[in-house]
Amino acid sequence: MENQPKKLEFGNPEHIAKVKVLNSKNGLKPPETFGQAIRNIIDIIKILTDNNTKFNLDESLFNHINDEITFLNNYVSLTPCEAVFFSIIANDENITLNNISDVLELRRIEVLEQFSSIESLFAKHLIEKSSGNRYRSGRSDSYAIPGSVRDAISKNEKIKIKNNKISSLDDFFDEIGNLFRAITNPYGDSLAVEDFRKELEFLVTSGKHLHFVKQLKKYNLNDFEDIEHTEVNETIIFLQMCNLLVNQNMKTVQISELELQDLCESRSYGRRIEKNLEKNLPVVFEGLIEYYCKPDGIGDRDTLTLTKKCKEEFLSEINLVEKENEFAKKHLTKSLKIQAKELFYNDKEERQVKELSALLQKDNFANICGKLKSKGMRAGFACLFYGAPGTGKTESVYQIAKQTERDIMLVDIAKMKSMWYGESEKIIKNLFDNYRSIAANSENAPILFFNEADAIINSRKEGNVNGGSIDKTENAIQNIILQEMETLEGILIATTNLAVNLDKAFERRFLYKIEFTKPQLQARALIWKSIIKELDENSARILAEKFDFSGGQIENIARRYAVDSILSDSSAGIEKIIRFCEEETLLKNDKAAKIGFFR
Repeated sequence: MENQPKKLEFGNPEHIAKVKVLNSKNGLKPPETFGQAIRNIIDIIKILTDNNTKFNLDESLFNHINDEITFLNNYVSLTPCEAVFFSIIANDENITLNNISDVLELRRIEVLEQFSSIESLFAKHLIEKSSGNRYRSGRSDSYAIPGSVRDAISKNEKIKIKNNKISSLDDFFDEIGNLFRAITNPYGDSLAVEDFRKELEFLVTSGKHLHFVKQLKKYNLNDFEDIEHTEVNETIIFLQMCNLLVNQNMKTVQISELELQDLCESRSYGRRIEKNLEKNLPVVFEGLIEYYCKPDGIGDRDTLTLTKKCKEEFLSEINLVEKENEFAKKHLTKSLKIQAKELFYNDKEERQVKELSALLQKDNFANICGKLKSKGMRAGFACLFYGAPGTGKTESVYQIAKQTERDIMLVDIAKMKSMWYGESEKIIKNLFDNYRSIAANSENAPILFFNEADAIINSRKEGNVNGGSIDKTENAIQNIILQEMETLEGILIATTNLAVNLDKAFERRFLYKIEFTKPQLQARALIWKSIIKELDENSARILAEKFDFSGGQIENIARRYAVDSILSDSSAGIEKIIRFCEEETLLKNDKAAKIGFFR
């Protein structure tokens, strides 16, 4: 019995002093850093359990770690129980409730009695939670320390507790957006459905002073309890619709884009709700959400939109026009910022480019569109620039935009072809919705620019019944673009290097088609003289005759010439420029280097 550890009595300074002596004997020093305080707590718990010292999540443990708790509160405000849970979770990766029980050598029920402390850490964003099965909460939940908190611990810095107070509707929708992103995140673990609903309910409660939340109550759209098995109801659907408008500028939303299958406990429940929405909208949505009517007057039961009444009654605190302008700033290249550049064409291209540029002048364009509409014809202009690389297709679009004072909305083709099935269709539809809105609110409609569009306007995969999801996705993207081009009211310009692969349906929809060929002798000489101004006319003529280069290739040579001049602090002679030209082509026989339909 002499070897049994002496049981300490807790609750007064004398006993706390005995604890400090015990800790010192075990080699524990008073904490000097954030991380050391956490390590001490873990070490003290291990010493106690190794010595069979009985304790619980109360003073019987807290007196042993009194110094550490006090020290931790210099960095982050924690209750004693929160400090214990925080230290255990910080000491491991993705730790479960069972793991916590094992560390403390307590029964699971004893840990669950203090579960509110874990929820408090979660609410303070000091820990994060993921679920092995994202549709079920509890048994498989694991906890970890967010990266920002880990950084603070390693750098010995104070942690600023996130303020959960919602001061404005913008703050409210920032948090709403974060929650919907977490529940629909396709990358790895995401927020469990039950926790998503709880967080959403907590957020709405926190924003009860907001006009938006008051309107939710007025229209009975603040119900989170009567959800049953589906874990999603009209309230969540409505909040998602508002979220997509405010945070993603989506004025029309396909029912599939609501991502109800991710918001439900079971994907089959989500599909059932989607089908019900396609048949009839819930009565509570009357006057707030309606089926979208396309510009051609045809209704679309797959697509929803918020009504004008809804925007006025719910979103009056948010300047939607300003948000749209912010979106435009991110996605538009302003004509004023485009640098003017002199381009040289062959005779045929020069005539066509000048005609198109004149047509797109503000007054001319408005006049022509008005007359086309009066004749019942489509007023949109879709143009295709095709030809070999380096022949000036892209730069011509920018210079036309500069001359006609039109901004450019550049399409990111790589982003368009998202690897996630179904994402690409959503992106392309949202793109045209946003362009349509920006054009409608602009005095001078911008140019929607599909640069190097080979990947999305090539021949569709027809009759491939067993085709893979990639083929189906590409066909779906092309079908959306074709439909949008039919009702386009604005200007679309696409460029491609491989016109032979152009789908016939696209060819028919491009009103203007301009082929860009390699510059002929006279144009080449002008390009040489324009880009390398030190060249005399005779030297420019010699280079033009000797090398059948495109404008892009000549520009490459000019850049090499500029770099060499800087390094050698002198101008390179024509002999060196000729050497640069000879090194420019991968194949010595330039005729063999031609690609695509120029063979």
